[in-house]
Amino acid sequence: MVRSSKVGFPLLLIIGFSCSIIKDSDITSLSQLNQLRLSGIDVTQNLATTIVPTATIAVTDSIYKTPITTTIDLNNKINGTIVRQSIFTWPVFTKTKMIFRSKISSTGIVIRTSFYDNGNPRGTTVSQNNQLKEWYSYLYNSQWRVTNVISRVFATDTTVYNDSLIYNTQGYVSTLLRRSKGAPLVTLNFQYQTYSSNSLPQLGGSSSAVQYNGYNYNYGNCNCPSSSGNSCSGADLNTNSGQLNARYIITGAQTNSILTQLEIDDIKTGGGNCGNSGNTGAYDTYYFHPLMINRGYFTHGDILLNIYSIDWWLPGAVTTGGPTTNEGITFKFNYAR
Repeated sequence: MVRSSKVGFPLLLIIGFSCSIIKDSDITSLSQLNQLRLSGIDVTQNLATTIVPTATIAVTDSIYKTPITTTIDLNNKINGTIVRQSIFTWPVFTKTKMIFRSKISSTGIVIRTSFYDNGNPRGTTVSQNNQLKEWYSYLYNSQWRVTNVISRVFATDTTVYNDSLIYNTQGYVSTLLRRSKGAPLVTLNFQYQTYSSNSLPQLGGSSSAVQYNGYNYNYGNCNCPSSSGNSCSGADLNTNSGQLNARYIITGAQTNSILTQLEIDDIKTGGGNCGNSGNTGAYDTYYFHPLMINRGYFTHGDILLNIYSIDWWLPGAVTTGGPTTNEGITFKFNYAR
């Protein structure tokens, strides 16, 4: 199923910004911080056998000539106004650890994220040569808490997931209910723990793994460097048979809603064992997910990115004597006024 990416995009006014990189020393107030616009994302891939030059995702910020009034909630009763859009032009990589769930190649790919007037994302589309390939949208309640994440992937077979997010009394996602056509309801429950006295709760803290699609996800920061607190998190994965093991960690730097760097590492050596044991498999692959570039716009977006590893993490195959060198991919976010 293929749809035109031009449907639903009204006339835009493109705004030009300086391409200069904003340094921490340039920002002296929260007001200045909130006025920044993303100008580009440098993507560096640390692959074991191939040197891949750093490539830049070009970013153009734009505003709608006529703001769009729409509804933000599942019941279509709460209004919101869409005012701007960010356009990401995906570079061509000679080799890449990151692919797309729609199985598209790296040429002609454009990613668009639209935003409400309060800065919350409305949704993200992935298009190739003006054909819609992936579409992720967010629904909210009256307090602008995300209640639903809808993921659509248009490939040989169209995949649509409608996820309901249920929160605990502390405001963290405790349950994800996944609905998809022709499949039974999937219920995933998440637990939390605090890794240091100065940290907020993070996923983990239970010997019971989150089970999904034949994999067991053990969330935690046991593979992270000491004293990393909430700047690092991740998961171990294994199959019920115990034949396959995989590990990743995510480290990020963020100020307010401004995400400055995000790194995802495929841990093949020195793992701390977050509930798994045994050698890891072949190198993992990562599917693009909009939370990788829009994490900072969501409350506890770091936790959401880990939760959605059920969609973006593709573990490597079972191997005998697998690799012992880590791989990784880093996003460096550049901003301008």
